[in-house]
Amino acid sequence: MTKALILSDSEANCRDDHHRELVDGHAEFSDFSERSRARGSRSEHVFLSRLFAELERGNIRYAVMRNYESLPYGVEGSDLDILVAPDSEQRSREVLLRVIETLGAVAIGLAATVGFFKVYVLGPPLSPHGGWWGLRVDVNVGLSFKGAPLVGNAVLNACQKYNDTYVLQAWLAGVLGVLKDILQNNSLPERYLEAAREAVRSDWVAVKQVLEPMGAKALAALRKVIIEGHAGANIRPLCSDIRRHVTWHSLRRRPQQFVRLRILSEWSKIRRCFNPPGIMVAILGTDGVGKSTMIDAIRPVLEEATHNALFTYHLRPSLLPALARLKGVKGTAGVPVPNPHGSRPSGRIGSLFRLTYHILDYFLGYWLEVRPRIARQPAIVLFDRYAYDMALDPRRFRIGLPRGLIWWFTRFAPRPDIIICLYGDPAIVTSRKRELPVREVKRQTIELIRFVEHEPRAVAVSTEGTVEQARDSILTVLKAALAARESNERSAT
Repeated sequence: MTKALILSDSEANCRDDHHRELVDGHAEFSDFSERSRARGSRSEHVFLSRLFAELERGNIRYAVMRNYESLPYGVEGSDLDILVAPDSEQRSREVLLRVIETLGAVAIGLAATVGFFKVYVLGPPLSPHGGWWGLRVDVNVGLSFKGAPLVGNAVLNACQKYNDTYVLQAWLAGVLGVLKDILQNNSLPERYLEAAREAVRSDWVAVKQVLEPMGAKALAALRKVIIEGHAGANIRPLCSDIRRHVTWHSLRRRPQQFVRLRILSEWSKIRRCFNPPGIMVAILGTDGVGKSTMIDAIRPVLEEATHNALFTYHLRPSLLPALARLKGVKGTAGVPVPNPHGSRPSGRIGSLFRLTYHILDYFLGYWLEVRPRIARQPAIVLFDRYAYDMALDPRRFRIGLPRGLIWWFTRFAPRPDIIICLYGDPAIVTSRKRELPVREVKRQTIELIRFVEHEPRAVAVSTEGTVEQARDSILTVLKAALAARESNERSAT
């Protein structure tokens, strides 16, 4: 039976009784901008309010580290950066995941290392006028750099209430914002620099007290960078000095603890290579079915959910150059073909070479480019077409081989985590894009439905309705697949 998904209006809007109960207390929304409304901040507001309330109810000491001006109504396109006490790591993770599940949302993935974990959230509408929403949540357990502590236990004493949300005081938020960018990105962020400079000049004693675990040399170097440095200047040598001083101070002060935490930090990266927190998604469908339109429709939500860690490819990774370039013909790999059946298929030897070459590109591209991206963070790698298209439409690739053989070869291409197969009435599809005759579009559509019936990771989604309906169907498919993956991971552990 075909796993087709056609949502009703009520399903597409996710307005079940549970969600209505959750938003009863969040009806007043007159204090934030139209820009926030357009981005689904109503749903963000429900999530953020519930999260902060549950953290406080669980007696978890926390503070939002920066960019809190729009809280709790939304994050204005930023991520949510939270600092929690070291003894609250497990409880804060449990609260975050429980709130996500309670609100009908799902975690795209969770990436954790020593003293830090981040969760990328994808959620359905949580209010009658809300939209699909996404959010990245970074949770700092204390604050450390590769196992070396940066702040003392008193850091959460320097927080205040802002719109019923605990946030760091502005001077400390500025200093820590600069420090994190220096250590992680070798950069001096303009948006935090002025507040950090004012704090260093007016109350250096308070700054030193909070950052005492860094050590005197690292603190002196940090003070120099903040006072004398300029955003955009070459401060890489000074950043390297700060990292080196922090590392050596921690190693001399508590060598056993530092070595243990450093090993755990590196091991967490290795574990993510074997069990990536991110996912690879492929979208299949005939010409004219609306693949590009659907990708453009879901892109804003997925970019918010991953904080711009959304990577798209057309057809293949293109780690290997296009075959036309090997022949000396100028062209661009990965560009849609305006006349897919304009050239005759190659002979059997040439077709076998083409098939092998493309499969090799999928294999190498996955392990050298795609896998590192989804292993580093809960990113989404999205393919517009994939290896299966060589069996669904071999003429496009100038492959003249039996389809059974082509399908066998596609087994060597890494399987996407989710395969979304778009389909529609062949006559309507052909009217949108007249590159292929109706008969060929019908044949490919039938082949695609058969593929869905035999591939557990594939789901068929109709594009015969409005763009919004198809978009909501695709996002619902993604959410359901991510929830199933999370459930399987919990069962395995």
